[in-house]
Amino acid sequence: MEEALFNLKGFAHTNNIINGGLECRSSSSSVFIVKAALRSDLYKYYLGILGLNSNQIAGEDSGQYTTTCFQETSNAMQDYQSANVLATKCFDLENFIYSPNPVQENLTIQYKKNIDQIVIYGLDGKEIQKIPIQKTSAELDSNKFEKGIYLLKVISEGESAIFRIIKN
Repeated sequence: MEEALFNLKGFAHTNNIINGGLECRSSSSSVFIVKAALRSDLYKYYLGILGLNSNQIAGEDSGQYTTTCFQETSNAMQDYQSANVLATKCFDLENFIYSPNPVQENLTIQYKKNIDQIVIYGLDGKEIQKIPIQKTSAELDSNKFEKGIYLLKVISEGESAIFRIIKN
């Protein structure tokens, strides 16, 4: 039975492909939750690059997921957590535009629905800026950001997606 659990597609396994695994803790914090969300959305971003359509990617948000945690001081395995996710709303990637990327001054963002909020993160997962929008389009001034790579989380009507932007 245990072997079958390790072969299920799921959150921990898929994140291992991207960045070496999901952090496991006995307690949680808002930073940890953001890291987990960023890694999940990054995985979905890579699925899009591989050619999966938005319905196939949305399928990754339902089903059974398992996480195996290891002690920090050894490779001893700890009990895994198992959770069922019924479904989530799917962000419509085909109707979202952000340009130019790389950006030098202003980044234009457009979506078919109202954008509630945009959150900008550094690659370390730290929140840099939170911007309320409440419109279908916005211009972001990138002049206050240093050159580098940032993650742009767009939240709209309970849906969210994360995009990579490059500041030149």
